[in-house]
Amino acid sequence: MNRGIYTLMVAQFLTAFADNAILFAAFAMLSEMASVGEWYKPALQGAFLLAFVVLAPWVGRFADRHAKRSVLTIGNAIKALGALLLMLNLEPLLAYAVVGIGAAVYGPAKYGILPELTGHKKLVKANALIEGSTIIAIVLGAVIGANIADQSISYALLLIVTAYLLSLVGSLLVPKTTSKTQPPTGSAIRHFGTMPGSRYFCESLFWASKPKQTAKLHATVYAFGAPTVLRTLRNHLFAALHNSLSDSTPT
Repeated sequence: MNRGIYTLMVAQFLTAFADNAILFAAFAMLSEMASVGEWYKPALQGAFLLAFVVLAPWVGRFADRHAKRSVLTIGNAIKALGALLLMLNLEPLLAYAVVGIGAAVYGPAKYGILPELTGHKKLVKANALIEGSTIIAIVLGAVIGANIADQSISYALLLIVTAYLLSLVGSLLVPKTTSKTQPPTGSAIRHFGTMPGSRYFCESLFWASKPKQTAKLHATVYAFGAPTVLRTLRNHLFAALHNSLSDSTPT
């Protein structure tokens, strides 16, 4: 592995740590807001996920058209802005949605830069390294973020903003790469059916006409779906654990 992969791993670890810590900091803020109803927590998570749905046709093309190191930096800057909005006690739904926008911008560049840094021969090893560090960051971000937020929401948010900014610096240190493919010009939605990734998806899902395309679809689902499933399970498990510890009384 070259230096660029390890630099990317550190940057990814920090931003994944902050992504998960900020959720529990936001939950701690909601617990201090007397006027918030039961609907607010699901709405908060929905505001984050909505960015992925709305921006999906564009963020991948944006990453392909620009140096992915720059896209990673932009994504981290947007996420840091969202955390700062939380620190300023602005509307949590808006602030967390901004974090979601940053995460949506960051995601495609994170995966797209790997083959440009390593080539295809070491791609599996590099992806395993990045995903392994991400899973560790998910767990640590949830545990540390929840514990610090219980003591001081301000300190938790300060830690989160610092992690985002350090990740931003790390992404600037990743070697600049050049994309080997050029996205089609024009509307992203108009070209959706002609893009290689979406074409593999459509043919595999509806016709399954070519085994290679089906295999690529499965690999894509596992690569993108596994971290999402782990993150969702982690949210429920740690939220349940946090609530049970908060409600328990010493005997």
